[in-house]
Amino acid sequence: MRELLQVDVSNIRPKLIDMATQVSDKALDDVYGYGLSTDVESFGYKANRLSAIYALHQFFNEDVYDIDDIESIASAIHDGWSYAAYHIDDIKYVVQPHKKAARLALANTPYTELSKEEQDKDRVIARAVIDFLKKY
Repeated sequence: MRELLQVDVSNIRPKLIDMATQVSDKALDDVYGYGLSTDVESFGYKANRLSAIYALHQFFNEDVYDIDDIESIASAIHDGWSYAAYHIDDIKYVVQPHKKAARLALANTPYTELSKEEQDKDRVIARAVIDFLKKY
């Protein structure tokens, strides 16, 4: 099991987190047709929020000298999603217990070892968040 990560968001404005969450959600919907996460209690919304939080943390607190460092941001996004996989319960697990196992398997996989398809999902969010931050 990968070490569970947590980040300090005390230096990131809540409104910025909300906006980055919406950007993340829309980007995934635009590319993959997931639908927008309107239920703030759903796994999808919470996973998008954690992905956005980890991306913002990486950008503002780590040694990201290049705003276009998609791989660094995408890796942080995967870490945020992984944190969600461990800590957010999903009502779907009742009828689809294999879904939790699949998510945990992805969460246990470092970003660099994910399939290209899985990395691309994180890159979609990274590009969207980077574009948003450039305009913000």
